[in-house]
Amino acid sequence: YSPIFFEGDGDEWIHFVYHDLPEKDKVIFEHRTGFGGKPLLDNAAIAKKLKISPSTVSQRIKMISDKLAEGMQ
Repeated sequence: YSPIFFEGDGDEWIHFVYHDLPEKDKVIFEHRTGFGGKPLLDNAAIAKKLKISPSTVSQRIKMISDKLAEGMQ
């Protein structure tokens, strides 16, 4: 499960959610979206970078997506 979070990075809600995330989630967010100019990485590469399992990355992506969705309704 790897949703596209958003198009572009100018939305205030996206910045709010990003700044509220724990450090590991910020890294996941950045590398799944390219936020802040970071290179796009797949879940396996992010998992290796953070020394966590790919399934944990997937779970964190779902949580981040849900937070983002709350403010975009």
